[in-house]
Amino acid sequence: FILPLRLSRDFEFSRQGMALLLALPQVVDACLLLPVGALADRLPRTRVLGTLLVVMSLGVLLNVACVVLALSGQDVGHFMAALLLLGVGWNFLYIGGTTLLTETYRPEEKAKVQGTNDMTIFATLVLTSLFSGALLDGTGWHNLNFFALPIISVMAVGVLWLIFRRGARPAAA
Repeated sequence: FILPLRLSRDFEFSRQGMALLLALPQVVDACLLLPVGALADRLPRTRVLGTLLVVMSLGVLLNVACVVLALSGQDVGHFMAALLLLGVGWNFLYIGGTTLLTETYRPEEKAKVQGTNDMTIFATLVLTSLFSGALLDGTGWHNLNFFALPIISVMAVGVLWLIFRRGARPAAA
């Protein structure tokens, strides 16, 4: 949500160029949702959990790569590549997290838990989009990217914890 502001204000990027830049990651995300979801449905439960942890680990690494790329240059190519990395990384973490969430509740709690999860995710997206301009103006592009690193670190610790926790238990049939 910050990117269109940045491109239009600092680089005089056209509306058509911004539309393409913002649509491309959404198309990539949509293309990824289908095969990853189908893969999760076809694998046995124990293989799904292992696969999800690999996918989530890739999501964390892609988010780190996004920050590194965003900090290494400020031209349209850097923005586009960083946005793609962010979109795919977010997609992998979202798929992994929501699939793992289904393992944490009883059937009668399904609607409340999934509703709360969806509301939390999308409320966060709304708030970040509302405050993105103020954040960009107040902190600057580099600091804004550096602020993502502690959040990514928390995600990395969570994924590592799940990996080690899973490795400590015997595999189920």
